[in-house]
Amino acid sequence: MASALVAQEFFSRIRRDVFALTGVGPAVAAGGYLDMSQYGNFAITVIDSVLSGSGLAQIEIVAAVDAAGTNAQQITTKTLTPSAPVITDFATLEIIADQIREVATASGFNLRFVAARVTLNAAGDKVIVVCDRWRAKFPQQNLTADVIH
Repeated sequence: MASALVAQEFFSRIRRDVFALTGVGPAVAAGGYLDMSQYGNFAITVIDSVLSGSGLAQIEIVAAVDAAGTNAQQITTKTLTPSAPVITDFATLEIIADQIREVATASGFNLRFVAARVTLNAAGDKVIVVCDRWRAKFPQQNLTADVIH
């Protein structure tokens, strides 16, 4: 028998978005730039899902002044050199809001929107990009909802 109790701890404090990305890049994951104004942290996990080359070459977290990516600035980056890539290889990056503020001050731009920017090694490579925004200022039920197409 399943529990009648309905509880949500993790997904009331975290917003998870999942996107697919194909091509060499560098490119921002479909879904674009995500609003960070209500969150304190941001992380990406990029997972190889189709390999025609050697998959991941570089992952970055970038921030911009709007959802269109205006004045995008690199917040952090990781370069990868896979020697024997396999599907489900993955790489991660994480930032806190203070890092966005630091780059915003240095650049003179009011950075509020974040994105994963990915470079792949071959045009036929494909990845899944998981973007997590957490430390929600106002936790609530279903910040992350199911997406079934």
